[in-house]
Amino acid sequence: MTKHSPNFATLMVGRLLAGIATSILFSAFESWLVSEHNNRGFDPNLIADTFSKAQFGNAVVAIVAGQIAGMVAAQFGKVAPFDTAAVILAATGLIVMLSWSENFGDSRQTVTGGLRSAWHMMIADEKILLVGIIQSCFESAMYLMVFSWTPALQAASHAMSLGEIPHGMIFSSFMVCIIIGSILFVFLMKTQPAELFMRNMYIIGVVCFVVTTISSNVICGLYFPAMGTMRAKYVPEVTRSAIMNYFRLPLNLIVCLILYKNYENTTVFCLCAVMMAIAVICQQRLFSASKVSIGTKDEWTREERAELVEEGDSTVEDAVR
Repeated sequence: MTKHSPNFATLMVGRLLAGIATSILFSAFESWLVSEHNNRGFDPNLIADTFSKAQFGNAVVAIVAGQIAGMVAAQFGKVAPFDTAAVILAATGLIVMLSWSENFGDSRQTVTGGLRSAWHMMIADEKILLVGIIQSCFESAMYLMVFSWTPALQAASHAMSLGEIPHGMIFSSFMVCIIIGSILFVFLMKTQPAELFMRNMYIIGVVCFVVTTISSNVICGLYFPAMGTMRAKYVPEVTRSAIMNYFRLPLNLIVCLILYKNYENTTVFCLCAVMMAIAVICQQRLFSASKVSIGTKDEWTREERAELVEEGDSTVEDAVR
């Protein structure tokens, strides 16, 4: 609704609220899904298939939504697509309220206690920390590409006197690549663990950011279900939402810093390749660690538990039992 205001302060409040909503979107729904999956006693191996279907559906809906947004904007103005999204969001929220069971977590825990427990658990378990670094590096590169592809292609188009670029067609092409990636994920999961094939995908991603752009979206289609699967495996349920939001802090900082510096597009894509290379190293380490022992809860040693309990985090002790 703030989009209707010409006041800069009001628009900034809207962006602040959008940032909060984005953090909830990328943590609460996944936490609920994993919790509900476990509570219903479903096969743990099926969760990867669920994430793959969700990513496929997201891409299809994005293509359809993009076309609808274009038609609505042409008919009613540039703010109209946001109003349309608000109506759909309200309807979705109503469906969730009426049909989903609530996941309250540990009602005894305070907000600060939950954040403290999540922090101690994250830094005490190498695999959780590696997952966080991988997520921060990959998603930083992804968001930088989102901000950079339009000016990069416009500059190339103007240099070759090709006129205005077809934004809608290019965006739809990106979404098709994501669909291809989500389908490819299903086949790869049948032959090797996500920890292994995602390392190889990140290596390809380094090349994609140096040579081309659109191919990197195939890796995005692989990344989201694979990362969801790995988070479900390594991030403990009791602190999943808090830890996932910790993961988002460095990626937001990296994106803001690079955009603030206003680097050339070539430099931005090279930085994306560097971050993808860091993700390769961390993914290899995660793969090596996962071969030693799989599953978060059973990996806490007596010494680690005692150290965390001495710091006053009884919820951590409850989580690792």
